[in-house]
Amino acid sequence: MKKSFPFMMFFVGILLASCSEPFTMNDNGRTVEFSLHSQFQIKLVGNPSTGYTWSVSDYDNNVLRQIGEAKFEAQDKMIGSPGTYTFTFETIAAGETTLKLDYLRKFEAEQEAEKTFRLHIISGTMGRIESD
Repeated sequence: MKKSFPFMMFFVGILLASCSEPFTMNDNGRTVEFSLHSQFQIKLVGNPSTGYTWSVSDYDNNVLRQIGEAKFEAQDKMIGSPGTYTFTFETIAAGETTLKLDYLRKFEAEQEAEKTFRLHIISGTMGRIESD
């Protein structure tokens, strides 16, 4: 029993890591490792009433796929309220990519993003492992 305890703890750790919270702006610039066919979410605060929206601007679609469209949930029922955009992705093949999301006004041509979120993804490992 004593010899199997470290192995049990190892697998419990991997299981807990795979059930982690969504990524937020606090995770901007991090590197994350996932096993194949892992799903994860990114939640970013925004306010569409200002004309700004979060949108996916770059990633390797041979490594990742976006599941559905981004969903926006207002923080309250008042008109013009800020809220949270939720994006869902899945790793589909082994490899690496940097997922980039931009907060900008799409109707303003040639404008730089007000904010940018980046997450470096390594797919095909043993599971979700985060590093700075």
